Amino acid sequence: MTFKRILLKLSGESLMGEQKYGIDEQRLAQYAQQIKQVVDRLSIWASR
Repeated sequence: MTFKRILLKLSGESLMGEQKYGIDEQRLAQYAQQIKQVVDRLSIWASR
């Protein structure tokens, strides 16, 4: 089974990081880096 799209839900609470409110830019950057790693791996796998 192959999928063209996925939905990734990130909670606002997890995006706050250590802050009391708002989005922690460092936490967001960490998530973005991790997501990119997964996408890059899946892109290589999907192109086979």
